[in-house]
Amino acid sequence: MSMRQKPVSRLKVVLTENLLPNSAEPGTVFFTKDRDEAWMATVSGRLLCLHDLFSGSSDRIIRGLDGKDGATGPQGPPGDVLTPTDADVAAAVVALRTQKSKIKASFVEAMLSTKSGKKVQVHLRLLLANIKRDCGLE
Repeated sequence: MSMRQKPVSRLKVVLTENLLPNSAEPGTVFFTKDRDEAWMATVSGRLLCLHDLFSGSSDRIIRGLDGKDGATGPQGPPGDVLTPTDADVAAAVVALRTQKSKIKASFVEAMLSTKSGKKVQVHLRLLLANIKRDCGLE
């Protein structure tokens, strides 16, 4: 009595299509839970989307690599977009000092407009002149 062997069924469930392998053992069927689609490995090992095949769509019928990946290229130069140069830092420091001096000058000018004693007025005028000189406002 000859017994016929039953073919081994290989069914694998994956969560999403992007988790499918690029190739598999021929005859293996993958079922994606996110889209309820079946993919079957062909003789070449590439995956065939059965849903697209039977619906007449050719968007994703075959999935898999057509060839080997190329060699990795040389590493590019480091980026310098976020690395300030010494000149950038110096310009920023000068700009901040100027901005701070202008704020101080406006504050001292406001104090000069108030009623205060003669000695205070002389002191504030000297202070204002020094601030304007230091930041190049004069």
